[in-house]
Amino acid sequence: MSDILRVENITKTYKTIDSTIYALRDISFEIEEGEILAIMGSSGSGKSTLLHILGAIDKPDSGKIYINHCYEKNYCTEPKATEIRSEYIGFIYQNFNLLKDFSVEENIALPLILDGVKEADIGKRVQKMVDLVGLSGRENHRPGELSGGQQQRVAIARALVKSPKILLADEPTGNLDYKTSIEIMDFLAKANKDTGKTMVIVTHDPKIAAYADRVLFFKDGEIKGEYSLGEIEDKLDFIVDKWRNSAI
Repeated sequence: MSDILRVENITKTYKTIDSTIYALRDISFEIEEGEILAIMGSSGSGKSTLLHILGAIDKPDSGKIYINHCYEKNYCTEPKATEIRSEYIGFIYQNFNLLKDFSVEENIALPLILDGVKEADIGKRVQKMVDLVGLSGRENHRPGELSGGQQQRVAIARALVKSPKILLADEPTGNLDYKTSIEIMDFLAKANKDTGKTMVIVTHDPKIAAYADRVLFFKDGEIKGEYSLGEIEDKLDFIVDKWRNSAI
């Protein structure tokens, strides 16, 4: 595999009246095309800040970002940032971020509408996503009429409808019970296997990280450990052991 996204020496700080808080300290790593990469860390470790930078939502103080091996100086600066998000990035959030007055179909279609896709094409692509996430028959339901797991499936369909090259997921199962969390992760793992979609999943849960091909441990804005999981038989036990030994 070759890397689809690479960051070099990324630093991000936040200023207060009397101090500077480091969210990220000189971070460097690559994301391989087609892999599932888990980023683990406790609250405040910098993992969500990193995800926002990868998604061209937030801008680092310093460092470089390469996409498809090319250094992109304006990765996080408009209008290039919008172009990056439109062409490369799909987002899944912990809180679903669905529009409550929109139906399942309308929520999924929104990225296509904003991109000016023709109405006839929107209908076909949305229905394909509805079928893919197992929500056929619920196209006209609104979020309040769906379970948490169903709402997250809508959010996943919305993230996938434009066929992004990279899917960024911020605690995608954080608001779901154990059974539903496993169902969502099974679906994402299958989507990765079937389509080769590159996925970056931020989580604090070892069970979720065990679905990944590789895991990065974050603490205080720094990478404290990086491990390939490809040849590990019991990924969960391995991750829990490394998590404890990393003192995260």
